[in-house]
Amino acid sequence: MDLSEMSLKDLQKHEKDVHQAITDYEARRLKTARDACAALAKEHGFTLDEIVGNKSKTQLSTVTPPILRRLGLAKAANLTGLTTPLRVVMISRPF
Repeated sequence: MDLSEMSLKDLQKHEKDVHQAITDYEARRLKTARDACAALAKEHGFTLDEIVGNKSKTQLSTVTPPILRRLGLAKAANLTGLTTPLRVVMISRPF
């Protein structure tokens, strides 16, 4: 295949095809490696997630919001076992 003889449109098509082929190849390699690791983990009585320590992507942050620090409520916000985000309701009060 002589690239210098091709039109720009043909070259761009081949560029997209090559990019897709590389992406597919890398995905297949990753799946093969993942499957091999999972098989080895199973052989030893574990799951792959147990070995690599995957955690939920929806894990909550333990950072105390600045408003709670300013109000002196930082210790109250550091409760363990919270499964839902902490919501702060501000009540206006006269000073």
